[in-house]
Amino acid sequence: MTTYSRLLEKGEQIGIQKGEQIGIQKGEQIGIQKGEQIGIQKGEQIGIQKGKIEVVLNCSDQGMEIQMISNITGLTEEDILKILKGHGRIK
Repeated sequence: MTTYSRLLEKGEQIGIQKGEQIGIQKGEQIGIQKGEQIGIQKGEQIGIQKGKIEVVLNCSDQGMEIQMISNITGLTEEDILKILKGHGRIK
C-alpha cells in the first residue's frame, strides 16, 4: 500500500467518524425537540383535564345538575359521574 493510499484511507476513516458524530448530534437535537413538544402537549392536555375536573367538582358542590355540568364542560354524564365518585362526592 502506498503512502498516498494509506493517507486516503485514513482521511476516509476520519471523515466517516466526523460524519457519524454530526449525525448523532443532529439526531439527539431532533429527539430532544420532539420530546419537548410531546411533553408540552401532554402537559396542556393534563392541565385542561384537571381544570374540567375542578369545574365539575365546584359545580356539583353548588348543587348544579349533572346535565348542566355536562353542557358547561363538554364531558359526558358518565364521565362526570366517574369524577364525582372518584372524589367521594357520590357513592
